[in-house]
Amino acid sequence: MLPWLCGWVVWMHAHSAAGLPDRPVATYSIVGFDPGTGDLGVAVQSKFFGVGSVVPFAKAGVGAIATQAYGNTTYGPRGLDLLRRGFSAEGAVSELTRGDEHKDFRQLGIVDARGRSAAHTGAKCGPWAGNVVGQHFTVQGNILAGEEVARAMAAAFEAAREVPDSELADWLMTALEAGELAGGDKRGRQSAALLVVRAKGGYAGLNDRYVDLRVEDHPEPIRELQRLLELHKKFFVQEHARKPEPPKLEDFRKAEDGGDQRRWGWPVYLLMLIGVGAVFMISTKSPDAPTLGVQGGRLTPCSGRPNAVSSQAVESELHVAPLRLEGGVVEAKAILLEAALKLPRTTLYTEGETYLRFESRSPILRFVDDLEFYFDTEEKLIHVRSGARCGYWDMGVNRRRVQSLYALLPMTMTADPRPLK
Repeated sequence: MLPWLCGWVVWMHAHSAAGLPDRPVATYSIVGFDPGTGDLGVAVQSKFFGVGSVVPFAKAGVGAIATQAYGNTTYGPRGLDLLRRGFSAEGAVSELTRGDEHKDFRQLGIVDARGRSAAHTGAKCGPWAGNVVGQHFTVQGNILAGEEVARAMAAAFEAAREVPDSELADWLMTALEAGELAGGDKRGRQSAALLVVRAKGGYAGLNDRYVDLRVEDHPEPIRELQRLLELHKKFFVQEHARKPEPPKLEDFRKAEDGGDQRRWGWPVYLLMLIGVGAVFMISTKSPDAPTLGVQGGRLTPCSGRPNAVSSQAVESELHVAPLRLEGGVVEAKAILLEAALKLPRTTLYTEGETYLRFESRSPILRFVDDLEFYFDTEEKLIHVRSGARCGYWDMGVNRRRVQSLYALLPMTMTADPRPLK
């Protein structure tokens, strides 16, 4: 132990003399890509306070970057700019390190939007230091227990990709856990971070930060990061699962979210375009739905069934549970407003004293669905209706929209189990 500490002191003094920061971001990280969704991301753990503020950079449709050891944080924005201009991951690594006089102290991993990966480990990074570059990912680490840490992370990432109903965030976390079990950072653990980007995957679809979580200072940072990820999945509406194959009509949203539709082939395209064109013609006949609202103390009926669900529907297959009206209407409306606006491409359309109506537009042909709420102050219930304005088949879209909304609400408002009258 003493020889190692003496060597560490000498190595730190040499680095300080070289004009580098006093402390390296000695760590292990993984940069990855999901070809099914287009997601790009970085996961990292270190015996370093706030590692998430230094290492990970990513941009949807562009690439993801990890810069560490004596990390050069300009590698992040400069690297993303190079990828945006057409450089491959390998080309970006070469360009970034080419003019850096301290490149021997740096460590860098890049995956571009086509899944190509590349890494750099400087000859003067603290031992053990190295990287493992694989298909759609790269692992890098320095001051690690040994090469087995990086190898374990790579193997865990590859195995995690085969787990059904999992996604890039899960694969990256699995790799971090495997690295820690294999010995991790020689100095211990302190902070961790997870960044996954997806086109319009962030809050209200206004940015690409699909998952952006940090643990700054914790005795078990990876375990805490995993706990935060599970909470994130519950509180945010994004679909935390890879879409099943074959693609369905609603999967057209992948065109905006980075998915690769070319693998479907032109025959599927042709059939889908014909169907979508027919739907578009139907939908354009009624661009608005003036009959929506409350009539006789009830939300308007579920027209065009089965394209609508309602808490006041008679048929069981169209029924969804109402909500409990806790507190006053004003408070409940504020809670619903905040939650509904977290749904993808959803905006407020009409607000009345006891009524709210939202519009949700699909990403391609802009089909419009409506989400309505009626506040029944006598029964202390909030009735809900979600319906499509045009005649395409339902595919459970409206029911899933209601379920997604309910997942965002406090427990005191969750679905009332009472049966229909």
